[in-house]
Amino acid sequence: MDEPKTFQMNNHPIQLKSLNVKELSITTMSFPDDIPEYETIDYEIGIGVSHFDKKSSFIKVGMSLRIGCEDNPITYPFKIKVELIGLFFVDQLNFDFNNVEDWANKSAPFILFPYLREHVYTLSVRAGIKPIILPLIEVPVFKLNKQV
Repeated sequence: MDEPKTFQMNNHPIQLKSLNVKELSITTMSFPDDIPEYETIDYEIGIGVSHFDKKSSFIKVGMSLRIGCEDNPITYPFKIKVELIGLFFVDQLNFDFNNVEDWANKSAPFILFPYLREHVYTLSVRAGIKPIILPLIEVPVFKLNKQV
């Protein structure tokens, strides 16, 4: 077996400092044995971003995920809703604060999505329905250019 390779990982100038759950809910409309098998799950995602507070160097990013609704009880005889709020600290010496809200809209959802996935999975297991594993998502490759 080859020697394990090591590599340097540098911290990003924006860091998630806290993750708060605003809502976790699941409602089933039938007994677990009556719920049909499903291969894929359609879901809706919402994102909200606060204004960047230059004094405190914090920005909040909210993300919600919904599965199922009253309009389609045959396909999904359950409803799930998860809402999270991430509080991100920005190192203003190493990240241009003029780009923080753009970063929050484009990059923060990729940081928060795994937490949404975990909550959806756990809620489905606790409700006794087939565990829901949301698909992996493509993450665009990007590089941070420091301004001198």
